[in-house]
Order: sequence, then C-alpha cells, then structure tokens
Amino acid sequence: MSDTERKQTSICTECGFMSADGARFCPHDSTELESLSDDPLVGTIVADRYLVLSALGRGGMSVVYKARHQYMHRNVALKMIRAELEEDSFLLRRLEVESKAVSSLKHPNIVPVYDFGKLDDGTHFLVMEYLTGCDLKDHIDANAPMNYQ
Repeated sequence: MSDTERKQTSICTECGFMSADGARFCPHDSTELESLSDDPLVGTIVADRYLVLSALGRGGMSVVYKARHQYMHRNVALKMIRAELEEDSFLLRRLEVESKAVSSLKHPNIVPVYDFGKLDDGTHFLVMEYLTGCDLKDHIDANAPMNYQ
C-alpha cells in the first residue's frame, strides 16, 4: 500500500474492516473508523492471521498492537519485539520460556498467552488476550493509594 493509499484508508478497530471511500463508520458494527496511522504495521496481516488494527503502546522491549485474529474473529494484543533486541539470544530465549510458562497458567489475574512465534524476517511476537478498559497507570493515578488486596 502506498503512502497516499494509507492516508486515504480508514480501519475499524473492532472488526478490521477497511475503507478507502471516506466512510466515517463501519457498516458491520457502526464503530467510528480511524485513519491508518504512520506505523507501517497498522493495516497489515502478521503471521498470516493477525490483522493489526492500531498501536496500543511502546516500551523498551516491544510495541503492543491491538489486532484481530482473522479466522477466530476475536481481538488480541499483539506484542512485537523491537528489531534492535532480536540479536539478544538470552532475551529471546527468556521470552520463549516465559511465554510457554504463562500460557500453561490459568488465573483471573494473569492475562492468557495465545501464541508465540517468529516471523520470516526474524521478528518475534507474542499474542495475548486483549483487555478493554483503562490502562493500569491511569487507574493507579486516579485511585492511589490502592489497597494491596
């Protein structure tokens, strides 16, 4: 997709519907459409099944995206490891071990891990349950001090 096409295309962050005709709302679920961001991953399909809908956050290790599983029709959180960390074999091995460990746990306070893998270009990714609501920092800021229980 060219830069011009990206600027003219909007995406539904719920179902992944894309429109280049100037529509404001998704015809499937009435969600307001958002312009594709400058992030080249938004609007693309990762690992043949995850349509990247929007960037959620960036950190020192990774970028987290809201994505939609194309076959299961559910939204997920897609964590893409930063390219500069792909050379750190210790970090990648630790990520793999932790992903396997967390995916075997079931607890209401642990976000489930659905998938972990490596793309053809060498980029590692982790797929987790997508949680709705405010982010933890905003919640803590609004409710501090919080009860440890």
